[in-house]
Amino acid sequence: MHKYDLIIAGGGAAGLVCAITAARRGKRVLILEKNPALGKKIYATGNGRCNITNKKCENAASVQAFFHSIGLEIMYDEEGWAYPMSRQAADVVYLLEKQIRHLGVEVLCSRAVDWVDWNKKTGSGFKVSCSQETYESEKILISCGGKAAPKFGTTGDGFALAQTLGHSIKRPIPVLTGIECSDDIKKLKGVRAMADCSLYCKGEKVFSERGEVQFTDYGLSGICIFNMSRFLLVGEDISFSDYEICLDFSMGRDIKTILEEKKNVPGLTAADALRGILPEELGKYIVSRAGESAGESIEEIARCYCGLTFSVKGARGWQMAQCTKGGVSLDEINMDTMESKLTSGLFFAGEVIDYDGPCGGYNLQNAWESGIKAGMNV
Repeated sequence: MHKYDLIIAGGGAAGLVCAITAARRGKRVLILEKNPALGKKIYATGNGRCNITNKKCENAASVQAFFHSIGLEIMYDEEGWAYPMSRQAADVVYLLEKQIRHLGVEVLCSRAVDWVDWNKKTGSGFKVSCSQETYESEKILISCGGKAAPKFGTTGDGFALAQTLGHSIKRPIPVLTGIECSDDIKKLKGVRAMADCSLYCKGEKVFSERGEVQFTDYGLSGICIFNMSRFLLVGEDISFSDYEICLDFSMGRDIKTILEEKKNVPGLTAADALRGILPEELGKYIVSRAGESAGESIEEIARCYCGLTFSVKGARGWQMAQCTKGGVSLDEINMDTMESKLTSGLFFAGEVIDYDGPCGGYNLQNAWESGIKAGMNV
């Protein structure tokens, strides 16, 4: 029987920083990773650049200090999004692994945890079964991630382990993903435009953000749409058909006056009303949505320009999602230490817990921060 102070189920962002933090405190640590290599999902974050954190995150400074301690320099862009100076996610994984090896953390890859058994008689200690091997530890961290982007091995394993140890799971939902629309907008595929994007549920506004919208063959994408997807909450009383997206391209401009002036230009038709204001195909689409009779109706074209609506069909699934909404209930975790309130010695960190933030480094901040907290308190 192999014995450790801490076993970490999942060698992703949260698990790696927890291992380093705990090992620096003299703990004997074992990481069991499902994938053939550590940190597989980190490589894909920030489009391969690894958006580590955001200046707006409350504890961004502590995360930056941690990365400075492993030799990684961080830079912030004009929006406050933090990246490694090299803009290479691979460098983040490399330096994390360097510390893991330097500190003597034991790593076993291609090892999915099958089950975890807590010694109820003594109230302490765990047995972990993995690939027909059994390991013993005083403490255990579950940091297997959520269900988003299963190609990286995140298939909800941590939720099942948490449930066997008595924890309840808030229903997992794929978020930070594109939104499918019922409207036929295939002709707009590839078009991008800035807009104020709002989401309505049964007529009530539940989300609004300004950003670049990307039109696709299935619907809408872009950072602002990804953030919007976090608010598509369906249940017994609400379905996707209760939601409507409204795009306002005016950005505070008086479009009606602009169109009135263009109307006086000799030779221009209704189809030309938005030419030079929006991408050609989008302008034509808005004029067509305003109606064939809108040739002389500047008011209708302006109305569609400031309030182009789309019916929601659904959200892109787990394959395309960047994050999981739902997970281990925060009510059952001491958020100062990341230890379970139900089972002594059991810790959680990262996407397995019921936290999801917007694009811009918030979700990686949660992974690093919760992993460091767990490592300090095991």
